[in-house]
Amino acid sequence: MSIYTRISGIRPSPLQNLHLQPSEPPPSATKEQLILFDRVLGRRTDQLYALPLASLSTVYGFLVDAESPTAQEIKDLLKKLPKKEPSTDKQYISFVLFLLIENFHRSIDVREKCDIRKESLAKLQHILDCLDAAYADYNEENKRTEQDRKKRKEHQEKVLEELEVNRKKADQEARNKERELIEAKEKAEIEARAKAELEASRKKAEEEVRARAEQEAKRKAKQEAEAKRKAEQEARLRAEEEAKRKAEQEARAKAEQEARAKAQQEAKRKA
Repeated sequence: MSIYTRISGIRPSPLQNLHLQPSEPPPSATKEQLILFDRVLGRRTDQLYALPLASLSTVYGFLVDAESPTAQEIKDLLKKLPKKEPSTDKQYISFVLFLLIENFHRSIDVREKCDIRKESLAKLQHILDCLDAAYADYNEENKRTEQDRKKRKEHQEKVLEELEVNRKKADQEARNKERELIEAKEKAEIEARAKAELEASRKKAEEEVRARAEQEAKRKAKQEAEAKRKAEQEARLRAEEEAKRKAEQEARAKAEQEARAKAQQEAKRKA
């Protein structure tokens, strides 16, 4: 933003504050002086517009300080203003630019006394020093703010990184837990199947043992029945043989008795 315009020569542009409008450059001002100051003023104007309201208020505070060479000049200016004190950023900027331009014009005005020109030049330097100080503070504050922002960002990134690590850890633990549950379930199913197979094998073995026992019992019963039948048959045969032998003995005894009786009769008869 250039304060000087090249219309009908070089002259300052109107400022935001209508009650603080810069004067025309003195007749003794050379084009080279105005062009040089225009460059300086352009850079300083950019600095002013870059400053926040608090920093602009600080610059104004430096300028109105009782020990400041610009304090009395500002007091005289305030008498001409309806609101007396600037309050907005544009008003502060207009105030500082007005002081810069006016003191620059007086410092190169050969119509003024040498002391006044030196005083104006000192005021000009003081205004620039105040602006440098405020801008340095602003840059330092920005630097601290940037450092704080960087620290906050690093902290946030660290927190996010920790959260991500914790999330991954929780996910891994959840996967491990799920895997453990699946493995436990599979193990329980395998054990259940093994137990069922073992139980089935046991029942099958018991059934086989029971079947063999039943077969053995049937075989033994059959053998016993056969043995009993055989024993009874043998006993019956022995009884029959005994009865036959007894009958034969009785028949022989009877025959012998009859023979003896017959012999006795024969003997009696002969006698």
